[in-house]
Amino acid sequence: MANGAVHGADERAVSLNGQTVRMRARLVALLAVVCSACFSEAAKPPLAAPPVFARIELRANSVPTGGEIEGRVVVVNNTGAPIHDMGCGSPFQVALTSEDFEPRLVWPACSGPITIPSGESSFPVTVVAQDLACQEGPVPQDCGPHPLSPGTYEATLYQAPEVVPDPKPVIVDVTSSEVP
Repeated sequence: MANGAVHGADERAVSLNGQTVRMRARLVALLAVVCSACFSEAAKPPLAAPPVFARIELRANSVPTGGEIEGRVVVVNNTGAPIHDMGCGSPFQVALTSEDFEPRLVWPACSGPITIPSGESSFPVTVVAQDLACQEGPVPQDCGPHPLSPGTYEATLYQAPEVVPDPKPVIVDVTSSEVP
């Protein structure tokens, strides 16, 4: 066939200075260059904030063992409408956790409407450097608050019901209690 003739529906050959260049190969190469620019980090738009998010704010980042830190859970609801759910009181608790300690939380046993308003709102929390559960054993004994061991913990959000994505925990140092 003559140069420039169609060899098949998906293959075209063109003579250029005595060499045959496949149009398909050039098209693939061109697409690869264009697509690599589309997916490069510089070409990506910045991530937008999610429509609903929360953060934990504490008055301090250290507490003596057995002590308390006041704080709040700040919720930003950019959906343009309130979020409605059922629960009892505040849907939020913030508790200290570590690799060696997982708190046992108690939630009130009642049910009523919970509303997270549109915009920014806050919910007070108290973070305690105590284990509030009974000590484990064959028979639960020694119930009551027990001071946490000194160390580094994470103030972590717990929810009932879950109404917002979990925020990043806040690092809290539990220090030795001062003896009077």
